[in-house]
Amino acid sequence: MNKLKSKIVSTIVVFILLMGYNANAQKRTFQRVKAGYSHGMPKLSLDKLGELETKSSHGFYANYSLEIRFAERFAYFMDLSYEQIHSEFTPTLPTASIKNTNGSLNVALGLKFYPIYNLGIYAGGFGGFNIVNNIAISSNTMKKDEINDLEEAFDKSLKSGYGLRFGADYRFVDNWFIDISYSWGNNQKIKEAGGLKEIGNYRLSYISAGIGYRF
Repeated sequence: MNKLKSKIVSTIVVFILLMGYNANAQKRTFQRVKAGYSHGMPKLSLDKLGELETKSSHGFYANYSLEIRFAERFAYFMDLSYEQIHSEFTPTLPTASIKNTNGSLNVALGLKFYPIYNLGIYAGGFGGFNIVNNIAISSNTMKKDEINDLEEAFDKSLKSGYGLRFGADYRFVDNWFIDISYSWGNNQKIKEAGGLKEIGNYRLSYISAGIGYRF
């Protein structure tokens, strides 16, 4: 699995670098880098613990994007981003707690519209896989083996994801810009390790805000 992930990452990186290299000769093509803060809005339910309330969820992101204008006010883009969000959940059982760190590498494709020169509004889809997916469960009412099985099921079930992204950026001075976006993640089924029985559901959506540079 690790070898497969390495090949996928290498392919994505090489592809984007080649696009960026060829784009330098094109007049209406821009490359962008940006990074910032992400506020997560995860939803998690587990059969053994019930519906869980999000106590906190936050993280960061880093992004490289290639944008090509095909009309005066329109462009299409492709970007590669790493997003990591740490979440804490409070189950209905007061004796339990859950912490999860999710780090994903995503590729997004979409369209951008410029209503005015410095403002871009964009929408598109994204997909990728989890590089980091750590979960820690503590409970006084569950046996150690049950906790281990649940953590393993969570890890094995959440390997990849996809969703929709909507956002806007505003260039405020020279080539510097601010960016804000909303990413809606798909609902994912958590299944028993080595089995087909569903034991929970997970969805991660988030709002991101950051600063970037266009070149």
